Amino acid sequence: MPWLQVVFPRWFFRLTLLWTVFVAALLLAGILRMRGTMLEQVRVQLRASIAQDLVYRHWAAVHGGVYVPVTEETPPNPALSHLKERDISTPSGRPLTLMNPAYMTRQVHELVRKSTGLHSHLTSLRPIRQANEADEWERRALEQFEQRVPEVSEILTEDGEPVLRLMLPLLVEAPCLKCHAQQGYREGEIRGGLSVTRPLSGILALWQREYRAEMLRMLLLWAVGLLGLFWTLRANDRNLAREQRATRRARDAEERLRALINAVPDIVCFKDGDGRWLEANTADIELFRLQGVDYRGRTDSELAEFTDPLYREAFLACEASDAASWNAGAVTRGDERIPLPEGGSKVYDVIKVPLFESDGRRKGLVVFGRDITERQRAEDELAQRRLLQDSLFDAIPDLIFYKDCQGVYLGCNKAFEEYAGRPAEELTGRSDLDLFPPEVAEFFRAQDRLALAGGVLRRNEEWVDYPDGRHVLLETAKAPFFGPDGQAAGLLGISRDITERQQIADRLRENEHFLRRVLDSIQDGIIVIDLRLHIIMSNRTMEQWYAEFMPLVGRSCHDVCRQKLCACPDCAIELMLRDGRPQRQLVSFTDAGGRTRHQERSVYPTLDARNQIQGAIVFIRDITEQRRAEGVQRQLAAAVEQAADVVIITDTAGLVEYVNPAFEQLSGYALAEIRGRGIEIVRDEHPETEAQRQVWETISAGAVWQGHFINRRKDGGRYEVEATISPIRDDEGRIVSFVSVQHDVSQEKELRSQLQAAQKIESLGVLAGGVAHDFNNMLGAIQGYTEMAMMELDHLHPLYGKLSQVLQAAERAGGVVRQLLLFSRRQAMEKVPVDLNSLVRNFLKMLGRLIGEDIRIADELAPGLWSVSADPGTIEQVVMNLAVNARDAMPDGGTLSIATANVLVDAEYCAQHVLARPGRFVRLTVADCGCGMGDETLAHIFEPFFTTKQAGKGTGLGLAVVYGIVKEHRGWITVASSPGSGTLFEVYLPATAAAVSLDTQEDRDDLSGCRGRGELILLVEDDRQVRDMVVMLLKTTGYQILAAASAAEARQQFETAEQPVRLLLSDVILPDISGLQLAEELLEQHPQLPVILCSGYTGEKAQETMIRARGFVFLPKPYQLPELLRQVRRLLDEA
Repeated sequence: MPWLQVVFPRWFFRLTLLWTVFVAALLLAGILRMRGTMLEQVRVQLRASIAQDLVYRHWAAVHGGVYVPVTEETPPNPALSHLKERDISTPSGRPLTLMNPAYMTRQVHELVRKSTGLHSHLTSLRPIRQANEADEWERRALEQFEQRVPEVSEILTEDGEPVLRLMLPLLVEAPCLKCHAQQGYREGEIRGGLSVTRPLSGILALWQREYRAEMLRMLLLWAVGLLGLFWTLRANDRNLAREQRATRRARDAEERLRALINAVPDIVCFKDGDGRWLEANTADIELFRLQGVDYRGRTDSELAEFTDPLYREAFLACEASDAASWNAGAVTRGDERIPLPEGGSKVYDVIKVPLFESDGRRKGLVVFGRDITERQRAEDELAQRRLLQDSLFDAIPDLIFYKDCQGVYLGCNKAFEEYAGRPAEELTGRSDLDLFPPEVAEFFRAQDRLALAGGVLRRNEEWVDYPDGRHVLLETAKAPFFGPDGQAAGLLGISRDITERQQIADRLRENEHFLRRVLDSIQDGIIVIDLRLHIIMSNRTMEQWYAEFMPLVGRSCHDVCRQKLCACPDCAIELMLRDGRPQRQLVSFTDAGGRTRHQERSVYPTLDARNQIQGAIVFIRDITEQRRAEGVQRQLAAAVEQAADVVIITDTAGLVEYVNPAFEQLSGYALAEIRGRGIEIVRDEHPETEAQRQVWETISAGAVWQGHFINRRKDGGRYEVEATISPIRDDEGRIVSFVSVQHDVSQEKELRSQLQAAQKIESLGVLAGGVAHDFNNMLGAIQGYTEMAMMELDHLHPLYGKLSQVLQAAERAGGVVRQLLLFSRRQAMEKVPVDLNSLVRNFLKMLGRLIGEDIRIADELAPGLWSVSADPGTIEQVVMNLAVNARDAMPDGGTLSIATANVLVDAEYCAQHVLARPGRFVRLTVADCGCGMGDETLAHIFEPFFTTKQAGKGTGLGLAVVYGIVKEHRGWITVASSPGSGTLFEVYLPATAAAVSLDTQEDRDDLSGCRGRGELILLVEDDRQVRDMVVMLLKTTGYQILAAASAAEARQQFETAEQPVRLLLSDVILPDISGLQLAEELLEQHPQLPVILCSGYTGEKAQETMIRARGFVFLPKPYQLPELLRQVRRLLDEA
């Protein structure tokens, strides 16, 4: 994995594996060594045990055996039965038996086995006793003894446990022959062996403990070694990385240096202290054609013999210059010429740097060579050019000089020497202060500073004096020249004698100035055009016309005159240049300001000295004003022709010369009928009247007459005009004709009378609005006291009906006030659900007195009539106006029919009536059997001020008001009539699903739920009669009253009241502030206070809109007392 290579050093895993193998080998060797050591220790113990047995045996053999008591463990040995002294007795009579060495050894072995677990066995291939019979392992060991093996040992498994068996041979000794001679043994022979078997379980346990300890030691050694290996390799890697980086940097630096040296076009060569080539760059190898040549380790003389003979001299010369450089002990430089195979040679500027050891011995040489062939050639050419330049400068008649930045002259030509009066050698190294007078020198130096500071060419003219006395005008051009660093190194100047040119220019300027004055005095635009259609001269008129395109010189004519980028397709100039003949052209175009211009252009050729066309001169006359005047004349003629007013032109005798179509339309006379005739033909009065004489006297005197005429049409009808008659004069001021402008004022006079009638109605409205408040207050008092009186009487009382008539009259009086205000547009409509049948029935009670007894009223009111959303007062106004209009149409009496009906308007009906729309409507029909109307009258009946009645008998607003009211209710009205057949009006009002308010239907005496419960009411009313009436009403119905005549008094009573005020009942208009303001103040102290505001005023003064917007109850005066009581009770209950 890549991250392992980053974390672990290189070769770590390989060395880790070797280290692990090494430690494992050490562990294995240690374990084997430990096992061998432990086994060897066991063998040593076993050998010692056998040796001890052998010592015992030898001792017993030397002494011929040992006598022991006879016991069960030590019975007499049958094998010694042949011995006479095998059995003996002690003096005490105790029996003893002889125990030979073998017997004794067996006894000892038994004891040892019981005490130590060692199992010893004495055996032989030819045993005497059966117990000494050898087992398989012992037999093999005995056989090996016969092969002179000194010892046999082996680890075996017995009864599932490991044991170590060791056996040593038994040699026959002389004492042994006493018992074993019969077996054929001889002294010194191996007659058997003594084996020892040792259990290894304890030894193996110890060995396992040592084995684990050894493994732990080896593991610790492995870990420590691994850690040391890691850090050693890590440090080695770092050192190796540093060495590699250093080596790589050195190699990279060497490669970069070699690449750099090879990239250098100069030759580079390195040599050792003996002058042998070590390294050379590509340029050097290519120069001497050493590609494929083993040049390293060779000297220049060897290369001279080894390479192309062409370079022999060059190599030898190079070797000589090397020696000179070493001998000099310093850097040397010189030019060396190298021949080229294709002929010619190159010159190199060679630099040689000798290198020395610290003891002064030569170490090496570095050779640099730059090809300066081109530079040398350039220097030669430069020297030649400088010689040519000096000759050229001297041949130029203009003064040429150049200075350094301090103003010191560096050189000049012969012409400047002549001007300065000194040779160039004397001028060089001096400044203007050394050569010229101070004022002249300062002028020259100032011009020098300006040229140096600007960094660009600078020209000026100056008058100077030559040493020979000539006074000439010099045109001097000065410009800085720059050094290799880009900074100004000095100043170069050239001065030319322009005295003669200036004199010629002055004469030409005078001539041009004269020509310019002539051209500028011409009111036409003049431009001079070259063959490329570029303007080379223009006069002042042209420059004024096209000021936004200044300067004109240098621009193309079509760019200036027509604002086009290319030549015009109808260009008169190009046509003239082709044909050579003068051209004339009329042009219309839109200038840059968006104005239309008209020009007349005349183009003439301009010729050179060879009579060849070199351009054109264009005369441009602006005829825009002329065209405009012609257009104005045309427009004036069209205006007169199309004017709505009459225009009549007569000669000085009053004979008609011209009349416009308006005259023909108004009078009926055509121009052909009246031309050449007197204007009196249309006068309604005799021409010899005093008024006519005054008209003629005024206009004949040259004054303007204004006045009225009543004229007669061709068909005999009359019309009135307002006329203005003015004289028309010629250029000399003589009157040549008269013009009369007449305005028909017949309709305006009629409208004026209608306006007067409307103003009367407006005055009536102002009067009605002014008296409405007081009148409503008086009506309120009348209604209030009447209603209170009626509440105290029974319905059957004789006075109850009379008081009811008084109340109805008061209500109708209030309705009249509302109708007057509506009629004058001073009463806003209040739409509520209305039963049109009920409204018509109530209105019919007073309609009889309104229309007279000679007209019979027939009503046909449909049962179950739908409700309409309407203002009751305005609908009564509609019925009244239609009834009055019917009455006037029946001066001899007749029948007035009023009917209602429910109507479903469908699409077919809407298609026949423009204003109709589908839906549910209630239709009100008013018909009469009067004189009727024709189509002409029907077309205008709903127009304001239109009337067919005599003056003073009608305003012409009745049906217009009806139309407006119906339209406000989103309905429409239709009329059907014909002369002598009466008139039928049908009013359609949209039906509504809302039910008619119960308040309008309930019995006025049913006030059982409106009585008070002792609540305190604050009444504010400035009219005493109304205030007393309301106080009496509210007290009799169970309320407590605080009455005040002003807002200040009301505030005082509100604050000092013994119990909280439960409701405010106030007039809107009070002496000090408005009732609305009073209510706002009291609500700050009692936010839940109910408010009822009343007013007899209308419009904005009543503040009804603001009152309703605040959520207060508004009652217009005169209000009905049941309505007042119901509103008071409702607000108190809701609070």
